[in-house]
Amino acid sequence: MSPRLRTAAICAAVALCPCFAIAQRATIVGRVVVLGTDVPLGYSVIGISPDAREQFTDSDGRFALRDVQAGRVRIWAKHIGHTPLDTTLDVASGDSITLHLELRLVSIQLP
Repeated sequence: MSPRLRTAAICAAVALCPCFAIAQRATIVGRVVVLGTDVPLGYSVIGISPDAREQFTDSDGRFALRDVQAGRVRIWAKHIGHTPLDTTLDVASGDSITLHLELRLVSIQLP
């Protein structure tokens, strides 16, 4: 192999490495709704750790967490007026996981 061809091959391999690393990560998609119903909780907060990220759901309660590290992942959902949900998942490389998260309405009696 000529030195020029070898250099081109090495450059191509280095350029493609990040793509392979991203492809080995997981994706978690889902929807947040009111417990026992199909009523969406739009603009809920979804969090994930160990990545330490948070994001809002869309107006229909849907979310997508891309580029999630493989391993044990803690995910939580919260929305004003509802009890927060906190759970742990075991995620494998390349997984595509769909979640249906239900939050319980908090009833408060005013004096």
